[in-house]
Amino acid sequence: MLSDYCNISFTGSENLLAVISALFFMGLMGGFFHCSFMCGPFVASQVSNNLSNNSNKSFNEFSRIKGALLLPYHLGRITTYVLLGALIASIAGGFQLVWQGVTSWLLLIAGTLIILSVMPKNKKIIPVKFTKITSYISKLSLPLMQNSTGKNGYFLGVLLGFLPCGMLYAAFSAAASTANPVYGGVAMLAFAVGTIPALFATGLFSTMAINSFKGKTQIITKGATALSGVWLCAIALNKIF
Repeated sequence: MLSDYCNISFTGSENLLAVISALFFMGLMGGFFHCSFMCGPFVASQVSNNLSNNSNKSFNEFSRIKGALLLPYHLGRITTYVLLGALIASIAGGFQLVWQGVTSWLLLIAGTLIILSVMPKNKKIIPVKFTKITSYISKLSLPLMQNSTGKNGYFLGVLLGFLPCGMLYAAFSAAASTANPVYGGVAMLAFAVGTIPALFATGLFSTMAINSFKGKTQIITKGATALSGVWLCAIALNKIF
């Protein structure tokens, strides 16, 4: 049964590699113009609070870098993204049993959302009603934010992984196009890992420094991200037509 399921899913290795590569690249580039701005305050607050709570007199530069990496937090985010990616891809796999073309259209939607994410005033991608979800999640995260080391950091990452985000919609659509829970999870893993460098830099150099960097490189990062979307759209259109 499992082998039969895999045979009807996203079996094209070239297409699968394209999705994984595009999501990693989108996370890497989009991290500097989008994630550092949207999630930067959460990251900067964690680093600041952790430094304040650290009373170790031998605290050095290595400790500062280690603190800015926020490994538990990122592991938590990765957990949420991978599980949601697997779930969405599994649901898409069920639809594929009825309609083979669903994966191609999901891929086209993903590519379109990626392109829209770099456009001005792209906040419209996130429905207004989701702002209540964002507010609720932010309130739940406050106690964990005070000391985000260890398990607190992990569960904070798990929780914040549910924050509505236009770029995440694109990533989940691309992951769903694999129509396979394993592939969908791997695709979201690639996206999550891609966002880490920008968020690490935000924690290390502060949100202000990253915003300055973002202003200088925005055209390059947005252009590179848009290319990921164009790439996915091209693959989808080739499969549709």
